[in-house]
Order: sequence, then structure tokens, then C-alpha cells
Amino acid sequence: MEFGVAEIKLSLPDAQPRRALRPGGRIELEGLTMRQIIQAVWDISMDELLANAPKWFTETKYSVIAKTSTAISGPAANPVVGIDDLKAMVRAFRQPHGV
Repeated sequence: MEFGVAEIKLSLPDAQPRRALRPGGRIELEGLTMRQIIQAVWDISMDELLANAPKWFTETKYSVIAKTSTAISGPAANPVVGIDDLKAMVRAFRQPHGV
């Protein structure tokens, strides 16, 4: 599985962290640092993070809005995607070809 549409952009510096899983395989993350995103999708603790990470890794905040193009289960009007599948799809983010 992969996201059919995904947008990653900078959040406002004072944005409060927010995570939401929406019906239809949509994930919304707002006001999270790269460290927080990596911790969430790789299920790792602070102690396991990279040593000597750059300042932006723990200070710059990002927003992620993504929607899967395929659902795991549920009716067509309200498909359901498991949290583990969503985490795997975020881990698979890559830069589009030609960018």
C-alpha cells in the first residue's frame, strides 16, 4: 500500500502537535518535529534516536496530510486502514520522480 496523495509542508513554529486518523485512510499530522514523526512511525524511543542530530530535527515543525489510494477493509464509503499500514506508508515516503 501507498498513499495516493501526500503533502508535507512546514507548520507554523507555534503550532501545537496534533495527530489524527480520518475515515477513508487519511492521516493528518500537524506541528510535529521530524524527531516526533520518526518516533511515531518507527516506534522508537528517544534513547534510540540519532546522536548529534541537527537543530532543525528537534525544532522545525511539519504538517503531513496524506490519503491512501487503497483501503484494507470496510465499506466503500468509509474504508478502514490499520495504524501499522499507515505507519509503513509514511516510512515509504519518497521524493516524486523528476523533482
